[in-house]
Amino acid sequence: MAAPVSAQALTSEVTQCRYWLDSNQGHLKVGGDSMPAILFVRITSGLDAQEFERRLLERRPRFRDVPGLLQKVYGRDSATGDVCGIYFFESQEALDAFRETELARTIPAAYEAVEVRREVYEVLYSLRPDRGPFAESGHPAA
Repeated sequence: MAAPVSAQALTSEVTQCRYWLDSNQGHLKVGGDSMPAILFVRITSGLDAQEFERRLLERRPRFRDVPGLLQKVYGRDSATGDVCGIYFFESQEALDAFRETELARTIPAAYEAVEVRREVYEVLYSLRPDRGPFAESGHPAA
C-alpha cells in the first residue's frame, strides 16, 4: 500500500508538471517569468593567489547589491590557479541586466585577466529544491 501524499506535496508535483508543460520555444517558464539562470565565469590571471583574493574580497560587497543576484560562489582550481565565480540569478532578465553594469564590465580588468570564459545556463531543476540559492525563489522546478 502506498504512503499517503500530503496536499503540499501534491501541489508541488502538479506545479512542477505545469512548469514542464509551460515551456515556450525552448525557454522554460513559470507563470510568465523566466526561469532562474546561472552565469559561470572562469578567469586566468597573472596575479598571485593572495592579491587575487584581496581583490575578490574588496569587490564582494558590491555584488550583494546586484538586483536579482541570489548567490555567488567563488572557487579556485588548485591545479591551475584559475578562479571562477558561479552566479545564481532569479531570472535571465536579471542576469542580462547585470551583464550591462559597470561591475560586470570591469571584472576582467579588476583581476588582470589574461583569459576569461563566460557560460550562461538556464536552470532545469535542482537536486534539492528546498535548499540552495533557488529555495525561496518561487520556482518549484528550480
